[in-house]
Amino acid sequence: ADVPFFVFGRNAWVEGVGERLAPIELPPAWYLVLAPPVAVPTGEIFAAPELTRDTEALKMEDFSAHGAPGRFVNDLEAVVAARYPAVREHLEWLGRHGGGRLTGSGSCVFARFEDRESAERVRASLPGSMKGFVARGLEGHQSSYYTTQELVWGITGLGKRVAGGSADFKGIELRVDGTPPKVRVRWSG
Repeated sequence: ADVPFFVFGRNAWVEGVGERLAPIELPPAWYLVLAPPVAVPTGEIFAAPELTRDTEALKMEDFSAHGAPGRFVNDLEAVVAARYPAVREHLEWLGRHGGGRLTGSGSCVFARFEDRESAERVRASLPGSMKGFVARGLEGHQSSYYTTQELVWGITGLGKRVAGGSADFKGIELRVDGTPPKVRVRWSG
């Protein structure tokens, strides 16, 4: 589900299982990212019986209006924090310094800051047992400089041009059109 987002080349609202994308504007931000010393298997987390699957679906309008922050949660976070104490400790530490969130299914966690200095100040206070870095949020990324054919060629790793800007790999059909790329994904199987 991450492939279409990264090929899209800019900030996006993503729906479904990652196959429906719409561009969105986000204010500039800096992030402190912490890397707990554990690996979290994505399949394990998605298969967890305690993973809730009844969260209210949010619309892009909800996000754009910057609704109540508690409405925007990562359902995987509670499962990962319960199963991986190191991730929970990193989340709790960030929580004492402005709030922390889980990246996808983990194991990294992050906090958003308005400016680099604020993020660096918190990073400088990290305990010796924690590792992290500061990064600027991007409005777009390098893939927006590639042609449709180059994108599909690079993503599929086929080493040859793919006719029509389309490719099928491991049950996923990827179609990329336009600049910035518009991505359509169809899952088979």
